[in-house]
Amino acid sequence: MAEQPVTKRELEQALAQFKTEFKTEFKAELMAELEGILDSRDDRLREMIRDMQTELLKAFLPFQDNMQLRLRSLEIYVSNNDAWSKDRLDLLERRVTQIERKLLVSPPTN
Repeated sequence: MAEQPVTKRELEQALAQFKTEFKTEFKAELMAELEGILDSRDDRLREMIRDMQTELLKAFLPFQDNMQLRLRSLEIYVSNNDAWSKDRLDLLERRVTQIERKLLVSPPTN
């Protein structure tokens, strides 16, 4: 069988079909490759974020310890102040009671 000569129209149609198929295949391959790259970058980014969180937590740990010590000393100070105030108030109540007794025993004369 003898080969038929290809017409310009057939050649243009074949070229258009090839371009369409090539674009589709190239696009699919490119998208798959890009998805792979993005997935690996996502994984690395997540790991970097976790590392940063860990470093931040480690950095704030000494600060937290220091603040706990300060709060504890403040609690002790307030507790001591409360005890001092209570003792002072008790003393004043005893003095008032003594004054009242003296006044009741020997009421003032008007």
